[in-house]
Amino acid sequence: MASIPQENRTKALCEAAVEESPHALLYVPDHLKTADMCTDAVKRFSEVIMYVPERFLTFDMALSAVQRNYHLVGHIDDKFKTQEFFEKTLFTNPLLLNPLLSSIDNTDHIKIIKNLVSDKVFEQLKENGEKNKWKDAFILYAGPMANLAYSGCKIVAAAALKDYIGLPLSLVFGAGGALGIDHEIRYAYSSMMNNDTGDFGRIRQLGPKFLMAATAAFATQCAMTALGTLYFMS
Repeated sequence: MASIPQENRTKALCEAAVEESPHALLYVPDHLKTADMCTDAVKRFSEVIMYVPERFLTFDMALSAVQRNYHLVGHIDDKFKTQEFFEKTLFTNPLLLNPLLSSIDNTDHIKIIKNLVSDKVFEQLKENGEKNKWKDAFILYAGPMANLAYSGCKIVAAAALKDYIGLPLSLVFGAGGALGIDHEIRYAYSSMMNNDTGDFGRIRQLGPKFLMAATAAFATQCAMTALGTLYFMS
């Protein structure tokens, strides 16, 4: 679908694409989306609720999506976040209480949840939620960190071995690492700006301090790679 020009995306083609994969909803023009198409796509893959036009969003759709993926609570319109919404979410799965608290910054919504549990339990969960946010941020950053480390090692190794394997082969080897880092930087930036379900998008949803920590670590890794390359090139 992504490669098909918008003017060539017919209703029948879009319906077939979404039926084949709910992810295709992202590429369906809004005027071709229908309530049934959106409902079916979200039922099969909750994350695509982000691509559902507001006119088709319903309480049940939002509730179902958050029950299956609490991270999506940040993408749900506030008008759905009522006491009934949180009650049904938590009573269906009480284990969601702690992670749900970790994903919510709105004080009004936190008050609603607080009314559902005792003060002692609430405070303990808030404390645990802060710890879990740091753990979640580290886990989410582990993927980009490993990819950067791999690509960085290729660049540094290419520079260190240039006298042994020859400059042409060293350049080819190093270029692969450089392209890998470029991809990671672009992906991280896109995910962060779109606030999507990518690694940096989800870190952003945890809160500003977690995003700042991850961004600083990301920049440090890139800087260390550059310094290592310069050291061996000199």
